[in-house]
Formats: sequence, structure tokens, C-alpha cells
Amino acid sequence: MSYSYTLIARPTLAQSTMKDVLEFARRNPGKLPIATGGTGSGQHVGAAILAKTTGVDIVVVPYKGAQQVYPDLISGRVDLFFDNTTTARPYIDGEKVKAIAISSAQRSPLLPNVPTIAESGVAGFEMETWFGLFAPAKTAAPIIDRLRTSLARVGQSEATRTAFERSGGRPLDMSAEQTEGFVRSETTKWADLIRQAGITTD
Repeated sequence: MSYSYTLIARPTLAQSTMKDVLEFARRNPGKLPIATGGTGSGQHVGAAILAKTTGVDIVVVPYKGAQQVYPDLISGRVDLFFDNTTTARPYIDGEKVKAIAISSAQRSPLLPNVPTIAESGVAGFEMETWFGLFAPAKTAAPIIDRLRTSLARVGQSEATRTAFERSGGRPLDMSAEQTEGFVRSETTKWADLIRQAGITTD
């Protein structure tokens, strides 16, 4: 299951599109603070890679968790925040913050009027959080096969898919081989991007 992030802004921010946000950041280096849920969090990775990809100088402001960000974002103490779309949606729907762009390759059914970051001019930007179930490497093959079969049956049920989709999740229907390839690809991709963006645990 995969979930997108949405770049949101304080309601009084003059800029309402990705293009305008980036233009302001380029004209005013170091003047646009973006909050994160903490060092190494998905919000931090998204903010750092966006800055690296676009070449803008934005100030990353780390918080101890996403929920601590919203009071400051709503009151205007920080300008931007990259948060999980599911978490951000109630604040967007309540007009407490405004949505700028979404990180997935396609628009989210939860926010169909919000463009993707790639649509907004940042070519190649795509970021989602995904979840999977893993077992110890030495687990016997018959047990892995039973687990895969059982999980596939549950995951393909209409009730399960509806529940996930309502929460903004996108099912990842992949074979065992495709799953292994996907995990390897994602590990390499994000390790490289994190290194390029200069993210460390310090």
C-alpha cells in the first residue's frame, strides 16, 4: 500500500502554486521556512529533495512530530509543510491550510483538484510512502507462500481495498518477483537521493 505527501502552506501565504512558491524562494533565498516532522522523517526527506531538485534555498525547521507543526503552520509561524496526504486532508478541507501540490505521479482521489509536483513544473519528482509485510530471511518457503496467498486474498477483497482507498492509499498489486525488484529499486533510489540531498542523522 502506498501513500502520497502533499505540500501545504499557511492560509495567509501569498503564493498558492508551486511555480509561485519556487519563484519567491529563488528571489528570497533563506526566507521561506518549511517545517518537517523531524530529522529523517518523510517530511524532511521530501523537503530536502524538493530543495535539491529545484535548487532553491529554503529553511528546514524540524519539529518533534507532524502534529506539533500544525498550530504553527496555521498561525503563520512557518510557511510550508510536506505531510502525508491522509493527515493533511482534514486541514485542507477545513481551509485551515492550503494545498500547493501532491507528491505522487498521479493526482490523489482525495484531492482531485490539487496538481502533482511534476505537473507543477518539477520534472521527475515523485515520492510516496509505502508499507509492506516482511518475514525473517530464513523463513521456510512454504510458510512464505502461505502468507503471500493469505495476504493477497485479504488485499483483493472489496472491503479491504475500499477501506484503504478511502484513507488515500493506493494498492500495490505485485508478484513475489516484482515485490523483490521494487524493494531493491526503492532502496537504491532513496539511498542515492538522501545522500545527494545531504541528509544525515546528525
